[in-house]
This record gives sequence, C-alpha cells and structure tokens, in this order.
Amino acid sequence: MDAVTIGKGDGSGPSGRSDALVEALFRPFRIGSLRLSNRLVHAPMHSNFGDAEGGVSERLLDYVDTQSRGGAGLFYVEHAAVEAPRGNNSPITLNASHERYVAGLAELADVVHANGAKAAVQIDHAGRQSNLRSTRGLPLISSSEVPWVPSGTVPRAMTGQDIRDMVQKFAEAAVRVQLAGFDAVTLHAGHGYLLSSFLSPFTNKREDEYGGSIENRMRLLVEILAACRERVGPAFPIICRLNGADHHPGGLTNEDVVTVARRLEEEGVDALDMTSGTRESGHWQFPTLYMDPGLQLDDVRAVRSAVSLPLIAIGKINTPELAASVVSSGLADLVAFGRELLADPQMPQKIRSGRKSEIRPCIYCNDCMMQLRSFRGVACTVNPSLGRGSRLAPREAAAARQVTVIGGGPAGLTAAIWARQCGHDVTLYEREPDLGGKLRLSAMLPYRSEQRRWLDYMIAECGRLGVQTILGADAASGARIEAGGDVLIVATGSEAAAGNPADERTQSVETALRRFEALGESVLVADGSQQGCELALLLAASGRAVTLAVGEVAPDSEAAVRVSLLERLGSARLRIIEGAAIAASEPACEVRTRDGERIPVAADTIIVPPAPPAVHAVPGDLAAKFAAVHVVGDAAGTTRLMDAVFAGAAAAMRI
Repeated sequence: MDAVTIGKGDGSGPSGRSDALVEALFRPFRIGSLRLSNRLVHAPMHSNFGDAEGGVSERLLDYVDTQSRGGAGLFYVEHAAVEAPRGNNSPITLNASHERYVAGLAELADVVHANGAKAAVQIDHAGRQSNLRSTRGLPLISSSEVPWVPSGTVPRAMTGQDIRDMVQKFAEAAVRVQLAGFDAVTLHAGHGYLLSSFLSPFTNKREDEYGGSIENRMRLLVEILAACRERVGPAFPIICRLNGADHHPGGLTNEDVVTVARRLEEEGVDALDMTSGTRESGHWQFPTLYMDPGLQLDDVRAVRSAVSLPLIAIGKINTPELAASVVSSGLADLVAFGRELLADPQMPQKIRSGRKSEIRPCIYCNDCMMQLRSFRGVACTVNPSLGRGSRLAPREAAAARQVTVIGGGPAGLTAAIWARQCGHDVTLYEREPDLGGKLRLSAMLPYRSEQRRWLDYMIAECGRLGVQTILGADAASGARIEAGGDVLIVATGSEAAAGNPADERTQSVETALRRFEALGESVLVADGSQQGCELALLLAASGRAVTLAVGEVAPDSEAAVRVSLLERLGSARLRIIEGAAIAASEPACEVRTRDGERIPVAADTIIVPPAPPAVHAVPGDLAAKFAAVHVVGDAAGTTRLMDAVFAGAAAAMRI
C-alpha cells in the first residue's frame, strides 16, 4: 500500500493539541443536502441490544446515547433488516420491515440528534449469510445456490418475482428511515450479504439478466437505488456501502467495483461507504491484530481515481494521524471508526480537545465479535463500560475511601483507574519493577503493538489521575506494603508452572518469554494456543529453527483472528505439523501424528501448554486489616482478559 503521511510528527503543542489533526478531521462536509460538522463517522455495528422482534429497546437507546455523545459527525445506529425474519443476520436484528418499527427508530434518531450528530441507518438483507435460527426456519435466499458453509443450509436462488419484491422491500424500508427522522439511509451492498451476493461472481451464477457480466450483476442494486430515490425524493441522501474487493478467490475485484461505482454515480447515489471482505474473508471485514493498519485503503484508492463522489474509508484506521492523512491527502472525504469507538466512544472529542494521549486504543482482539456470535450483547475487552450504561460507569462516590490495590496487571490497573475516577484515594502495589503483569509479557509477542499501547495508556492514566504507585512490593511477604485501610483489591494474578519438571527443556510460553535469549537454536512449540503460535512466529523471526507441532492451531481464537494468524504462520520460516502430539521428549524428540507417523524433531527447548496456574494469594493477616476485600482477575480464577478487566472495574464500583 502506498504510504499516506501528514509530515513529521503530529504537530502537537504543549497542551497535546494537534492543529493538523483538528484541521483535517474537523472541517465541515456535505453529503448531498446533509451538512456534517466533521469528517468522522461512527460505523454501523451490530449490538444485539434490540428486542426479540427487532424493535428498539431501552438498552439500545442507552447504548446509542452513550456512543453518539463521542463527537462523530455522522452516527450509524447499526443496520436494519428490510425483511424480517428472513433478512436477519442474527436472531436479534434491528428491523425496518414494517411501519410498526418507525416509532422506535424515531427515538433512536432523536437520541443521536440530541447529542449533536447526524443520524443514518444502514438497511440490509443478510441473504445467504444468515442461518435458520436467525430466520426462524425460513429458507435462506441468495442470488444463486451457493452456500455459506457455517449456515448449514443451501440458499434458494431468488426468482424474478422475489427480485421485484425485494426492490420494493428496500424502497419501503428507506421511506421508513426517512419518516423516522433520520438524515440519510445507506444501502448495504458489501460484506457478502444479499446485494453483495448479486455483485460477486463467487456467489452469482445466474444466467438471466441478473447474472454474468458486471452490468447484469449490478442490475438489482441499480434498480433498488432507483426505487429508493423515487420514494424518498431527490433531497434525501442515499449512501451505498460497497466492497472495494471481496479478497477471496473468485470474488469481486477492484476492476468490477470501479464499474459499479461509476454506474452508481450516474444513477445519483450521494456517497460511497467503502469496505472490504465477506464471511469467506472475514479477517478483511473485521481486521485483526495480525493485519496492517489501513489495509483497505488500496481498495478505496482504486475507486477514488474513478469517481468524484464523496467516499468514506474504514479498515483498522488505528490512529488519529492515519485518519487525518487519509482525509488531508484526498484519498477519502470521511473516515469511519468501528471497534475503535467501542474501545473509546469519546475518541473524536479527545482528538478535538488535544487529549489524544488519553484515547483508549482498540487491541483488535475481536472478542467483541465472539460476544455477538454467542448471542450476547456487544462488549469490549478494554472498555468494560460498553453496553452497560449507568450500571457500570465511573461516577463520584458518596464518600472517598482509602483503597489499596495489590497487583499491577490489567485487572489491578483497571481497578485503580476506576476507583480513582470515582474519587477514592488509591495506592497500587506491584511486586515487579514494572507495571503490566502478564500483559507486559504478552506484549512482547509479534503483532501486539496495540496491546502495548493499551498498557501504556493504563499506566499513563494512573499517573494522570493521581494513583500512588509503589513498585517492588511483595504481597506474600508484606514488604513495603503499608497495610490497613477501607478497601483492599487483590489482583495478584497467577503463575503457570514452567513446564515438565522431568525435562528441563520444557517451558510454558510465559517462562519462555522471560528467558527468551536462553532458549537455544532449535525449538519445538507444542502449545497450539494463540500465544503459543505467536511465540513460534517470534522465535522464527529471531532466526531459530522452529517446529510448531500441535493438534490444532489456535482452536479457541475468534474466527477472523485464527484465519489471519494462519496466514502469518504460512508465510513464516517455520515447520508446521498439525494433528500432532509429542510422543517422547528425549534429546531426539518425536512427534506423533494422527495417522501414527513418528517424526523426529531436534529441540533445545520444548514449549508446552501451561499446567494449572498457581494463584498469588494475599496472606490472611494482611487482608484482615481492611474493612472490605475484593479478589479480581487471575487471582480469582479468571481465564479471559475481558473478564479480568471487567472484574477490576466492577470491584471499584462496589466501593
């Protein structure tokens, strides 16, 4: 991808304010008749906060209220189905398929407007990328009978009558969006959903006037645009969300998309909201920690050279500087943030007021996606407030307490920050010479730069808020800890065993990172976890001979994370044996495959899955000196980073 820069440094003055960032991102802009106060867009993201029938719930209103206070000029309230339940992409999908939903949609628009932003709805039909649970047993429909494998069913190819009906469904939904008081409507023709399935040769195998050439494949989208324009009138902005490319074999290419974009401009669309990827290439749709920032900008560049329409760019735009460079270079007119605004809804305001060092970064772990696929409300690893509204948000306590936090990992740091934000006096003790706990170790792994940024953010927040931090304080011995006070929060973490005591070569990922330089020249990695695979990448990059021999690669990772990790592993200089287990760990180590083959592997060090961790307990005599004690994070048996952070925040709120 061509470099996009705005010069040396960020132009920040003594206050941290960047005039270059503010000038680039906070200039007004028009999409047709719609005037936006700035160039920042809150992307449409599913929340699972609507009611069971696709209506607007109080929880959704509360969530949209919180998110739209952040300062983005254009706010999407997530997508809405034009046909329910057949068009749903999950069992809980916002609905625009009937007039009875207009009142609820109007409440959403009112909330966004009250917070100073313009409001839009993305209308959509999931097509083949749904499942029978979401459609309540109704058969899936698509351009052709090409299944999305996880759905477990083959979609029915739409008939001519189906197509004519679908044109009207989109047009009627657009009118409902307009009636509800929204400022714009977006037709979702990306990400492999129904309209995207007609555009893509991967899914469109039709032999009628809606299949074959790109002119035929775009026919349904053009007809829907025309029908919507006829119903909403010439002044109401219509935006189209469009894949710049599908990024999988046989999918939509830049060349075809340029043809589509030119035709949409001729037909009077007001802007293009550019994106990339389908469910077959979900790591492009939801870029992960293993993917480069701004990875979709080349797709935007292909369209930029072909049309004069306003363009919205998205795709792991992970810093204000990158966003500003996209706008100031003319590559796109607006920049959309998705997961970045889940991590910190206040990011636009912080940029504008010169507080960009206070932006809580997204770490691109995609645990938010795992939440949604488990039919739970959207949640964020680094932002425990997300979706919880007033139930979990820092607020001034009735009385200030003396709070002692023992342990400076993610749970302890979160507890200290939140307790201080509530007005308590907080002292944080950490036994190591640096804060971070196991988070500091894992940040050593490749592609973890955002995790390191998050750790730096939490440490800086402790300093900014006035948390007293004391390093080298061991809770087990009580060294340097001034015991006594109102509340003790125990976040001492846990420690995995180093490996197999019978073989000194065996180590866990954690111990290997601590002793990285002494691991030898050849390493067998038999830990298939995400971190085990990342350690294999780090070892290979250091020039060691690495064999990754595991039953399965990162089986517990989010789907897009796993796919992009496999891509990184495939391009690294290491040997991979899947379906394998260690058969013997003598000097001439053997790996046994599922079919019984035994493969000798030379190894100075063997990385094995960790044994059950030992918890760092706080002595009872220390805990007895406090009026209340809360145990959080790994010290309480937590295994997920998201849960540890949430527990730290929740403990602070219980004070």
